[in-house]
Amino acid sequence: MVSKVMSISEKANLVPIKIAELVSIANQFDSSIHIEQDDKVVNVKSIMGMMGLGITTGTEFKVTADGEDESRAIEKIEQYVCALAS
Repeated sequence: MVSKVMSISEKANLVPIKIAELVSIANQFDSSIHIEQDDKVVNVKSIMGMMGLGITTGTEFKVTADGEDESRAIEKIEQYVCALAS
């Protein structure tokens, strides 16, 4: 199991399509991937769960992946989250 705390930059344009892209990235991996924000834990592969989480710019959250490709999953998600600010 691998976990990493991330945040969405204040410069990011966090529109629903960006969340859908994140879900699509997560679905490329066999690992179980979850985001924890405040008291909520959501499956990153679930578009409904991710939309309901309400992540906003400047918010910190923890991403956890568990499975054979967990490290690659965390790395790819972190790259995407960082790229949102560009």
